[in-house]
This record gives sequence, structure tokens and C-alpha cells, in this order.
Amino acid sequence: MENIQLLDARTVEKRKKIIESVPSVSEFRVSAVSLPAVHPLEERIHQTIKMRAAMRAEEERRKKIEDLRNVGIQENQKMKNPYTNATDAKRMKLSNLFQIHGQEKSETWYANECTLTTITTARYLSKLKAGIDITLPRHQKGRKKKVENEQYQSVVREKMKQNPLNTVRKIASELSNHGSPIGKSTINRIQTENNKETQKYPIFSFKRITKREAAANTEENKILRIKFIEKLNNYQMDGVMVFYIDETSWNIECIRKYGWSPVGEKVLIPPPPVHQSLTAITSISQSGMGYSEVVRGSINHEVFEAYIKRFLLSIKVHGSSVIVMDNASIHHLNTDAIITEAGHHVLYNAAYSPILNPIENVFGFWKKRAEESSFIWKGENHFIAVLVETFKDITAREVRRTIANVENEIWPLVLEKKDL
Repeated sequence: MENIQLLDARTVEKRKKIIESVPSVSEFRVSAVSLPAVHPLEERIHQTIKMRAAMRAEEERRKKIEDLRNVGIQENQKMKNPYTNATDAKRMKLSNLFQIHGQEKSETWYANECTLTTITTARYLSKLKAGIDITLPRHQKGRKKKVENEQYQSVVREKMKQNPLNTVRKIASELSNHGSPIGKSTINRIQTENNKETQKYPIFSFKRITKREAAANTEENKILRIKFIEKLNNYQMDGVMVFYIDETSWNIECIRKYGWSPVGEKVLIPPPPVHQSLTAITSISQSGMGYSEVVRGSINHEVFEAYIKRFLLSIKVHGSSVIVMDNASIHHLNTDAIITEAGHHVLYNAAYSPILNPIENVFGFWKKRAEESSFIWKGENHFIAVLVETFKDITAREVRRTIANVENEIWPLVLEKKDL
């Protein structure tokens, strides 16, 4: 079923050709199917949760066995080699024993008493015989005392909550200006280590930024997500073919900023065209990658509707199906009427919930593979050829695994009304 077409929508005339070359509704109309009663989604998800819990329990059990095995190995090593480093206490003990027994005792006896190797004991005894002190000099060792003041910890964490983009250097500078000179290493320790035992404060980590609207995780939107997956589950349980459709774009002037060249020479590559983009409208299903179009330039609702008609013609053999899309403005207007008139069902995703559409993950590794194969600009035709080649390399197994991952990992979070 995998098919990808190249279209050009950079001018009004070319866009008209795309719109006019669409099939009529009679060519792709199928017999619509009616859905029976609602299927129990909770049972399906709970089975998945139980399976994941059993897998976690098994993993923890194996980890405990491995930890016990490692402890046993370490104990055996200690029994085989009871002699450790010459600490200050062992040096002091050896010095005291030598003052009492002198040369009456053998080196082996001293070594056993102080749990030192014979070679180390012999070296220290030779110094003691020469009147040289073997104890370590008394001086301050180690790092400065850790900052344990809870006031500092609460101030640092409050600054992180107020502005997640705050840098450690900036926080240290602000605290220093207010009479609290704390180093960057101390702030790092406060964020990550100081409260591991008490768990009084959350442990912070530095991670990639995720952009999310404030309204994304409202109670109302969480209910809409549940309703969405309930409807989708009904279609799947009735054996209706589900297709996910979305579009993604490439800004073809974006290339790597750094490269390799001999010392003293610049990295020179051919410049890409300025302010040009490619847009791919793609579909996926359990069968893998579906009918797709790569359009030169941007798209509008007319171009998208023309794609929908050609897409519906490509899936006519599957009969009545369900089309899943997000709430972009070009996905509405006449799109709903076209799909319904053709005998299919349309299902719109909940707002601010792209993670529920597995096609987003497919776009991720498609883009990564395409960009890895076109670091150096060799012309628009070469870049398009790379897109087509990497599109064909995406297997049906990868697509099915992506869909299963959303259903097994994300759906349970939605039912529990977790933030996404």
C-alpha cells in the first residue's frame, strides 16, 4: 500500500492543478458501517497495566538476585584478600606494636596484626627502625563542609520552580549578591543529592525542554482524551481499519552549523535555497506507511482536501475505515463532509494531545533518518530523493510497534488522568 507522490504548490497555477486532479466521490465511496454497543476499554487497559506491573516485578526480582550475587562476589574477594590500604589507624597501630615488641616479632606477625601486606609492613618497619614517623601528617583534608541549611535548599528549589530555564551560574550570582555566597557545585548538589534520603524536596535534573500550553492538562481536556481513546477502542474492537493522518514540514535551508576542515581553513559547502520548505502529508496504519504526498511549498485546506480524496481512493479496498486527525484548521472545513460522504468515519484527537497520535513518532524517526543522509546540501532534487528513500525504508513492523507503544504506554496514563 506504501505510496508517495511529489507535488508542487509554490504558485497559484500549480496549486490549481493539484486541486483539479482529484477523483470524484463516486470513485472512492464505500459502504458505511454502523457501530454496535460500546466495548469495555477499562478491561483492556487494566490487562495492560497488570502485564506491565508483572514485568516490573520480574525485573526487580532479577535485580535483587543480581545484587545478592554481586555482594557474594565482593565478600569472597574480601575473604581472599583481607589486606587493605594502609590507613592512618593501621600505621598508628603498627607504630605502637613496634614500640612494645621491637624486633622480637617477625614481619609476618606485624602484617597479620595490622592486616597489611608483607611488603608494605616491611617498608614501614624499615622506617621505624630508622626512627622515621610513619603516621600521616595532621592537616585539613577533603572538601569543605556541605551546605546543609534548609533555607538555602528551599531558596534554590524555589528559583528553579519560578524559572525552569535558570542556569546554575545565574542562581549562584543572585544568591551571592544577596549575601549568600554558594558555589555552583553546591547548588548542583542541593538540586540532585542532598534530599535523596529524606525526599523532602523533589530531585531536579537537567533535561530537554518540552513546550506545552497551559490549557493542555486541564480537567476538561483530560476527559476529552479519555473519550477519544474510548471511541478509537470501539472502532478497533469492531475490526474497523484505523488510519492516522497528519502533515510535517522540512525547512530545507536548515543544515548543520559545524563541520570538519583542515586547521586554518573554513568549512565550505554549497548554500541551500533560502526560505523554501517541503511539506509531507502522510498516513499510517497497522499495514505500515500509507499513501503520502510531498508538496513543494506550503499547503492550505484546498491542497489538504485534494490529498484526502486521493487518499480515500487508495484505501477503497479496505472498505469503511476511520480517519484519525488532529484539530488543525485545515483538517476541518470540508474534510469531515468528504470523509463521511465517502462512507468512512472521522475521529479528531483531543486538543494539545499529539502524543496520542502515533504518526508523530513516525515523523520523528523519518526526519532523523532523512537529516542523517543529507547533512550537506546537494540540491533540492537530492533532498527529495532522500525523503522518498527514507520513507520507503520505514517498515510496517516499526509502524505497528509505534502504534502499540502509544496504546500500551500512553493510554493507561490518560485513563489515570495523568499530565501529558
